[in-house]
Amino acid sequence: MVFTALGAIVAPTASQAVQATTFTISSSSATVALNAGVTLSESGLPPTAIGQVDFELGGSAVCLLNLSGQPNETTSCTAPGYAYPGTFSYNAVFADSDGDFYASSSSNSVTVTVSPQTTFSILLNTTTSLTVAPGETPTLSAIGLPSQATGAVTFSASGATLCTANVSPDDSVCQVPGSLAAGTYSITATFVDTDGRYSGSTSSNSATLVVGTQTAFTISILNSSSVPTSTMWITANSPVTLSESGLPSVAIGAVSFSANGTLLCTVDLTAGFEEATACAPSIQAGTNYVITATFTDTNGVLLNSASSNSVNLNVYPDGGGPPSTNFTITVNNSSSATIAAGSSATLAEVGLPSIVTGTVTITGSGYNVCTITLTGQTNEPTTCSSSISLGVGNYDIGAEFNDPSGSFAYSIASNTLKLTVTPAGAPTSPPASPTTSPSPASPSSPTTTAATSPTTPPATSPSTPPPPVGQGAKEGYDLVGSDGGIFTFGSALFYGSTGSLKLQRPVVGITPTPDHGGYWLVASDGGIFAFGDAGFYGSIPGLGLAPAGSSDPKRLNAPIVGMVPSADGGGYFMVAADGGVFAFGDAKFEGSCPSIGGCAGAAVAVMPDATGDGYWLVTSTGGVYAFGDAASYGAPGPQSVPVTSAVRTIDGAGYWILFANGVVDAYGDATDLGGPTSSVDASDPATTIFTTADGGGYWVASADGSVFTYGDAPYEGGASGMHLNGPIIAGTGW
Repeated sequence: MVFTALGAIVAPTASQAVQATTFTISSSSATVALNAGVTLSESGLPPTAIGQVDFELGGSAVCLLNLSGQPNETTSCTAPGYAYPGTFSYNAVFADSDGDFYASSSSNSVTVTVSPQTTFSILLNTTTSLTVAPGETPTLSAIGLPSQATGAVTFSASGATLCTANVSPDDSVCQVPGSLAAGTYSITATFVDTDGRYSGSTSSNSATLVVGTQTAFTISILNSSSVPTSTMWITANSPVTLSESGLPSVAIGAVSFSANGTLLCTVDLTAGFEEATACAPSIQAGTNYVITATFTDTNGVLLNSASSNSVNLNVYPDGGGPPSTNFTITVNNSSSATIAAGSSATLAEVGLPSIVTGTVTITGSGYNVCTITLTGQTNEPTTCSSSISLGVGNYDIGAEFNDPSGSFAYSIASNTLKLTVTPAGAPTSPPASPTTSPSPASPSSPTTTAATSPTTPPATSPSTPPPPVGQGAKEGYDLVGSDGGIFTFGSALFYGSTGSLKLQRPVVGITPTPDHGGYWLVASDGGIFAFGDAGFYGSIPGLGLAPAGSSDPKRLNAPIVGMVPSADGGGYFMVAADGGVFAFGDAKFEGSCPSIGGCAGAAVAVMPDATGDGYWLVTSTGGVYAFGDAASYGAPGPQSVPVTSAVRTIDGAGYWILFANGVVDAYGDATDLGGPTSSVDASDPATTIFTTADGGGYWVASADGSVFTYGDAPYEGGASGMHLNGPIIAGTGW
């Protein structure tokens, strides 16, 4: 604080050797902070005065001002600050050193008030910004309070007290409670004096505390088709893919997979959607490996945690493989049988060990007759009854065994049977020969161009031929595998597939045209394949974007998971796993997850509303997000079982949500008709749900091609008895 005073200046003359001096100091009063220096200045001494001005407090000099008679020289000095509050009076004395002026005292004194307020700052541990995991208790401290201060500092956030520190030379810290919920807290502090020396004051800064979120995650084994499973058999020293799911995209650290205490492999997470979430160790021969995983956080945001489940891995002996399974079949306990049209026959398998799990699918001249499901239990049924009314004719009956877990070798029955169906009344012609389903010629660029007109049937993805005479299906449906193979049932027509093509990325969805005269297939790289009367309006590769996870700098942030057409079929939307939406043709973009700051969980399905001006995005964690004019009818919310598919009601005023365990949740005007909860599991999850033409029922299909019907949906067959090149991932029906 600088004090400036006014006074008369008396200049000496030649006839006056010693002159009178009158001077003042500073202004009459001022207020300063504790320990703040006090600047004192004189005013009124002639500029030629030579001598010393002593500024005094209580009779003792506190600062000295030496004058040398030079113009523009300093006329002030600084007295030390005071450690205690109070009011202090300063005087000044001028001592002349050359006899030109009288020695004199200042004509005034000044009053300085030392304020009782004090300033201080706060720290979280050793910084003003800190991120901790839930349950941690960082230290809060008050910095800068005078050593003589006594009292308490109260630390608060959003009006709530966190902790209180008793202030003394040895104690000015306290701990943040570990019960704080996840979130961001701005912390301030207030000092309250207890002995009257200082009045209360607030910290000169705030500190930011971020309490991270806790997380849980699951693990699975991925089979050759990248379908998650909880148990698997492999050959010795073969790599097996171990995967985590559920950790948020902000996770930074490592997931370590271990079996019986031995580290198998580690996945490094760097907080990015495209990073790998799986690793593939080579495992020595052995059995009953129980694999678990631990997540170690390196960023201080998430708690270290262990996987909420374990998976089982069995390894065949060196040089060995899945045990072979030789078996035979019978019809009505014989090698041949004759039945009347409209009746059924009993078919049985003979010779499979009682420990096997899987299905025996019995077919006749290309038609699925019935399926035997084996669960490894003793004395379980090994027969099935032909559940369809075969047309009149002769059928060659065969069978194949398939174990989805891979524990036992795939095999075909060592014998075939003869089944003759005779007319129930007048003679009828034998069933017509199955027709051949066409397939497209290979497009020049599979990921970006539409397929040409179909010409020959695919070798690897056969369609189901039309039903025998007398079946006359009125409704039908298509199932599609990840290789793009199409399987048609009932009245569904085959317009082509990608089963015979080498795809850059797997197929993830099928969408019919409005008149069911064709369909689109979409791959995870955004490649579009148009068949029948489906129009081609563009693709992601056609935009110059590489697949997600590639090294190309121009690439998708996340893989495509599905598509829907515009209201008139003149365009379509594609949806990526991060909720990004891409519009082609006359499709209208109405928003996406990135545009609203992100959605919880990876997107797994998209549903258009009835107007075509809106849609719902559904995520694996049970979130449903409405865009455009789509109305919100509710959502399951966070679940431990992932959502795999969703479909809206016919009028667009509701929808069904399908979980991997077969549970179906209904919202809006959707009716809860049930789901295959007892017929699917982790090795064969429910993967797709689709409705009948009138909306009075729906079908649910699983990864192995099993089809389950609800409401007025009829059963027209399934692909579970076929040797699939890829799991069933989508379907459509009417």
